[in-house]
Amino acid sequence: MGNSTPALFAQTWDLNLVFGHSDKTTFELLDYSVVTAPVHGMNGSFIYPFTKSASSVDLQGHEKNGFKCSTSDLSLSNDSMIVMKNVRVIAFAALDNPEFPKEQGFEQCLLDSRTSDIVPIVVGACLAGLVVIVLVAYLIGRARAKRQGYASV
Repeated sequence: MGNSTPALFAQTWDLNLVFGHSDKTTFELLDYSVVTAPVHGMNGSFIYPFTKSASSVDLQGHEKNGFKCSTSDLSLSNDSMIVMKNVRVIAFAALDNPEFPKEQGFEQCLLDSRTSDIVPIVVGACLAGLVVIVLVAYLIGRARAKRQGYASV
């Protein structure tokens, strides 16, 4: 069965994200920690501090933009991780209500950035054009060969 706690008995976890300023960005994720009481009925809570590795997903935004990512992971210990879905973050902002302002700009994470669809379409069209040109040249050459009387053996 493993060491799993049913959702009915699970306690609330607090995820604390620590942001800082840098020269190239307005904010970036420096560290994070998880505060939890993993088993129902335990009075104490555990604090697990984690340091963001250089290879982890960067939560960062430039100027006054926020950050959004469809999926980002925060690594914990023992090959476990926190998976965050549809994350939107603005660091150092004082918001009057829990919703983001409508005019707020967000930057996408690197995993959500997609390459342009134009390049594969253009390459495919060029290859299709070359196939048509080669096929037409072959058929013209074959028709000329038949008219000139060359016979196949």
